[in-house]
Amino acid sequence: MNYNLDLCVLDISGDINLGSIMRLMENFKLRNLYLVKPKCKFSQSVSDFACHGKDRIESIIKKESLREIVASSYHYVIGTTANTGKNRNAVSSANLESISHVFSSDQDILLVMGRESSGMNNEELSMCDFTVNIPVNTDYPVLNLSHAVSIVLYEIEKLRGLKTPHMKNAKKATGVEIEALLNNMKDFLEDINYFQKSARHKHLSVLEEMVRRKELSSDEIRFLQGFLHVNDLYKKGLNH
Repeated sequence: MNYNLDLCVLDISGDINLGSIMRLMENFKLRNLYLVKPKCKFSQSVSDFACHGKDRIESIIKKESLREIVASSYHYVIGTTANTGKNRNAVSSANLESISHVFSSDQDILLVMGRESSGMNNEELSMCDFTVNIPVNTDYPVLNLSHAVSIVLYEIEKLRGLKTPHMKNAKKATGVEIEALLNNMKDFLEDINYFQKSARHKHLSVLEEMVRRKELSSDEIRFLQGFLHVNDLYKKGLNH
């Protein structure tokens, strides 16, 4: 399987963790590393712990929000969570073969690791197509960041030799296409005054999670966009 895997880490604060992650990226031949609002000092420890991955330090991409990255050309975004409670629908890292189609040929994949202190919040998790949980002692389910990265990357690597089914003759929609659909859905809901009650803005995260978890194809996205385009034409007709 020849998939393209990038890594994103939110608010990383530890230089040793960052260096260890750079080493892991070299171990598993990841493509790019995104850091969202990094809080680390980028000291010599990063280079020391990166070992053969230290040449990758200069190519780190810094961003202000996860949304910027998710809204690009990725076919799948995979988040990580220590919380397996209601609505998380997390896949065990030991059972990634259940979503092996994600890692089929020529897919662009983003793996997102949360904060060292608090992981990923609900809004960020709603931007993911799947979430992954590492099964550990439930009395203390939080792993060191770089250790968690190593476990998930190892489990992904194990899938390389596994034959995966192709999507039903359809190309998975990219983040760009999904983001355009979500923006048009939001515009539609604003047009019908859906957000008059402030609490309803929380429904946007639920809507996004529903759309992403359906693994819509590019054709299906275009089909849904067609309905929203009809609404635009109707609005224009009313304004003439």
